[in-house]
Amino acid sequence: MPVARFVLDTNVLLQCRDLPELPWSDITDAHYVELYLSATVMMEIEKLKNDGNERRSDRARKTSARLRTLADEADRRLVLREKSPRLVLLLPPPLAEVDEERILGHALHDYRIVEETRLIAAAVGDACLLTNDIGPRLRAERRGMTVSHVGEDWLLPRESSMLEKRVAKLERAVAERGTPIIHARLFAPDHPDLHFTATTFEVPPDELVEALCTWLTQHEVAEAQREVDRATRSFYCRSRCKVPRIGSRRARVAEECAGILAPIADARPSCEPASPIYAVDQERRQRSRRACESDDQWAWQCDARFGQRRFALLECR
Repeated sequence: MPVARFVLDTNVLLQCRDLPELPWSDITDAHYVELYLSATVMMEIEKLKNDGNERRSDRARKTSARLRTLADEADRRLVLREKSPRLVLLLPPPLAEVDEERILGHALHDYRIVEETRLIAAAVGDACLLTNDIGPRLRAERRGMTVSHVGEDWLLPRESSMLEKRVAKLERAVAERGTPIIHARLFAPDHPDLHFTATTFEVPPDELVEALCTWLTQHEVAEAQREVDRATRSFYCRSRCKVPRIGSRRARVAEECAGILAPIADARPSCEPASPIYAVDQERRQRSRRACESDDQWAWQCDARFGQRRFALLECR
């Protein structure tokens, strides 16, 4: 009876349908099929049992349960299907210590699975690598090994995303419970009069939504206007407090200027028209005056102090 032997890659166990359900007659005419799991594949299956992907972790746990059942068998053979063809799962021959260190210590998965397939084929006879990945397939073909690639009809349907799963779950809940009940409550601590509570079994009408939006907009505008009024009153209050102080200071400055500028008229010649003279010191007036080059011109040079300011030479005709 012809026998077909396949070494399974990890993706066949995770991405394809269950092993007994696969159409093995598409890739072999044998009536007896032996399936081998390498040490690399068994190690990866154990790691993926707690993977975050739900379907991948479920498939890994299912395969791990089969491996435990296979390990409990005395002949280490587990029959998956009785006929058309007969399908048997087996553990591979143990690796030599040198080969185990060389292969399992390698970081590249493609290298490990191809090398283990080559050793299994040398131990049990002609064995073919069954994979859905292009990397192991090309590596095995370069080494002259037989490779089989799974068809599209072997693969599982595309897995739904997390969002699609959530939407489907909500749709099932709506179908089971009917129209959802919506409880709406609207309130604001700063506005005791703003209070709204409603329970609805359907989508609120547009008129109600528009009325609520208009009412909220009016309250927001009124609150903003109140803030503006408070800021305006505060500004005017501070301004009225400062005006009397400014006015009294100006009055004192005017009195001091009047006391300084009062004696200026007697210091000028009677023939000369009155000219504006600024901030002349009375005590130093006579010392500062001096004759000019012509009779029709005269000048005063004064150095007068008003507070901390100094005023320069003033010249009049």
